[in-house]
Amino acid sequence: MIKKVMEQDNYRYYSYAETLSLMQEDAINELRKMAESGNINAQFRLGVHYQGINWETWQWGDVRDAERAAYWYLQAAEQGDGAAQCSLSYCYEIGSGVEKNLQKALYWLYKAVENNEVFALRRLGDHYRDGLYPYISKDINKAKEYWKKAAELGNEDARKRLEKIYE
Repeated sequence: MIKKVMEQDNYRYYSYAETLSLMQEDAINELRKMAESGNINAQFRLGVHYQGINWETWQWGDVRDAERAAYWYLQAAEQGDGAAQCSLSYCYEIGSGVEKNLQKALYWLYKAVENNEVFALRRLGDHYRDGLYPYISKDINKAKEYWKKAAELGNEDARKRLEKIYE
């Protein structure tokens, strides 16, 4: 059942997979086999598992193994998965499982933006709002541009940021 769920290229299946208790060792082993054979969905989901992210809320929980998470994100990111690219970017930004490297963080963030990854669009908008060290200068117009794209794709946080600006 897990294999069938993970072969689907649709996020709602991940939520369903979560209910199948993917945290059980035998399920993780099955997921790992699929990831090792190149299944991009399994690679990303394994990264999420090791990162300890709650899929529904996108909140980080107890990190199980940050290095393994980054490894699996990289595998999926190199195959073009926007969510994995965004997650890997964040790992590089904060130094979770990899050495902190803002240049690599931005590289993967821009790759995710190219794939219209909604969380990447929102995060890039945040970086333009705040400035990201020496790499991105503050630019509220650029921030609004990325937030608008994210909001159009359904990101509620981006929509709220835009509303706050226009109040």
